[in-house]
Amino acid sequence: MNPLISISRFAIYTLLIFTPLAAGAVQGWAIALIHLITLVALTATLVHKSWNWDWKWISTPLDKPFIALLILVVLSTIFSMQRRTSIWSFILLLDYLVIYYLVIHTIRTRSQVRHLIYVIVAVSTFLSLFGLCKKYGISPFPGWSCFNFGQANGRVNSTFVNPNNFAGYMEMSLLLLLGFLITGIRGIKLLLFLALAVLCFAALMLSLSRGGWMAAFVGFIFMLFFLLKDQYIKRKKITAGLLAMILVAGLGALTSAHVTERIRTFEQGKKIINLGTRIKVSKAIIKMIHDHPFLGIGPGNFSTVFTRYQPPGLTMRYTM
Repeated sequence: MNPLISISRFAIYTLLIFTPLAAGAVQGWAIALIHLITLVALTATLVHKSWNWDWKWISTPLDKPFIALLILVVLSTIFSMQRRTSIWSFILLLDYLVIYYLVIHTIRTRSQVRHLIYVIVAVSTFLSLFGLCKKYGISPFPGWSCFNFGQANGRVNSTFVNPNNFAGYMEMSLLLLLGFLITGIRGIKLLLFLALAVLCFAALMLSLSRGGWMAAFVGFIFMLFFLLKDQYIKRKKITAGLLAMILVAGLGALTSAHVTERIRTFEQGKKIINLGTRIKVSKAIIKMIHDHPFLGIGPGNFSTVFTRYQPPGLTMRYTM
């Protein structure tokens, strides 16, 4: 095993563990560490390729869309309303693209892919357990400020500031976990992963994120459709059983008063941000898009530029 590639792979694992634990990596110090870790991984990979003179590029279906995105972001940054902010946002985008291609070039074997999934599942399990502990008044790490942002009106947010961000992470990792379950694992490992899937689903439900619920539901339907359609998938009974277990967990979570009240907001259009407020904000965003139709306002500038379009009476700070 080449030590330089191992360094890159370890850096990728570090990012997967660090970013959700550091409050979703939205603070400046966390973003700085993302830059540093990504630079270490990229340097190790480039040195390895230079030493072996192996510059073979592994193409992916996303290459052309990424090129188009980069061109658009570069032009938007050049003509940005706040260029300094846009430059840092552009650098962060480059980090994401570098990480994506590092994964493609350094994680090649089935065993390495499995280890990557194990890391994501382990982090998701920790986030779920920690979030549920916080919900019921248990704080395993009282001295760690990055783990203690409190609870948002009874909603599970784990290490994230915003429970909606937590829900986004959970529905993404939950679908990955479900996909891994039908790859051939058996026995105790299968039961363990089934239990973890139920745990993660319960945490997702108790985040009370309506957007997270809808995204997970669409993901379940999409996955189930293609799995049952594929004639080579022989574990359809397991798939159906798994979805049934998750449904039971979901029904159990629905008995929570908080969840029931949150579901009723679909009909009532009320709560913290009601339907009328969302419509006003959407109209203001459309006006902003109309004023900057081609290159936009520049990456990372929404929260500051939107204040010029924010409807009177709305004091909340909006970010995207």
